[in-house]
Amino acid sequence: MNGTTRIGHKLVRNKTLAIGVALFTILIWSVISSACTNTVEHNMTDTTIEESSKTETRIPSLDTRTPRTYTLKLIEIGSSSEKLLAVSGDIWVLKPGELIKVEAEGSYEQQGFEISPSIGGDDMVFDGQTLWITSNLPAEPSTLTEFDPLCYCIIGQYLIEGSTSSITYGANSIWLSVSDILEGRATYHVMRFDRTTKSIVDSIELESYSQKIGFADDKLWVISSMDNEVSIYDGDDGSLIAKYTTGKMPLDIAFDDTKTWIVNRDDIFVTLIPFTLPESPNLLQVNCPTFPNCNLSGIKINHDFGVWVYSAMAERVYQLDPESGNILEQYEVREPVDLAFNGTGIWVINGDRSRNDRGYTLTRIQP
Repeated sequence: MNGTTRIGHKLVRNKTLAIGVALFTILIWSVISSACTNTVEHNMTDTTIEESSKTETRIPSLDTRTPRTYTLKLIEIGSSSEKLLAVSGDIWVLKPGELIKVEAEGSYEQQGFEISPSIGGDDMVFDGQTLWITSNLPAEPSTLTEFDPLCYCIIGQYLIEGSTSSITYGANSIWLSVSDILEGRATYHVMRFDRTTKSIVDSIELESYSQKIGFADDKLWVISSMDNEVSIYDGDDGSLIAKYTTGKMPLDIAFDDTKTWIVNRDDIFVTLIPFTLPESPNLLQVNCPTFPNCNLSGIKINHDFGVWVYSAMAERVYQLDPESGNILEQYEVREPVDLAFNGTGIWVINGDRSRNDRGYTLTRIQP
């Protein structure tokens, strides 16, 4: 790759097998869940406004209001678009090999930018100035792209040995969850990429595959979905500080000012861990309509909009009461796979499994 810097371990690796191991694991989880859960199909138009009143449920404390829902079909994104970010009010959508910018107001103008060839499974993070994007290809190192959202230009591209699954930002560094095959054995690491030197400066060896990582309170938080665990590392020296058991199948992580939130797909609880790191985590029961299994797949927290979780299986987006776990608002949205706040509304990237290409589009919600 021209203009690309290769970094990482100088070891003989089989990346195609590494990607296959990760994708096969995720496929098995999906098949098991599909066999146990019925999804609901909804008729969605390009622009719909829906409103309904309160209804009774099996849980008296549950509020099932569905207030006005503005569904704007803005863009046909493609079959593998699963990452969404809001930067300076605009919406950025990541699809394999391409980054799409959507004007959040007015005409919803769209612009596309080529990033790096990819088969999917990519991720991106904003560090306050630039976007950092991972791209994966079989039998090739992963690519980490540094993209300036102001000039719409690529600042640099760097090769990472292995297959990346998650990316986060903290302590002036980019952190990457990486899996690989070394001498026939699967290996898992979190690599620390220094933004100044443009190089890997540290690597933390993991016991198992990590689908999601996050950074808060000067600590790196690493979720292991297969082990139902979260491991916490010192953001300075990379040493292991603590390890907690989560709920069943933890999939996503978010942070407020004092604690960490972890959603568990096969449980009715959200795992809460205060930054003080108590002896055991707290559990918040989510009173969802699909009780006793909420099938939560993601979570986002915003100071203005509050705590929001979503379920691709139940095709719902919920606003949670952070104290009681009750549903404050809920919206029916086809297969929500990621969510972002841009200051004026909530944006959801969603698919449609009834179509051959799944018809990924954007949904805008204004609570």
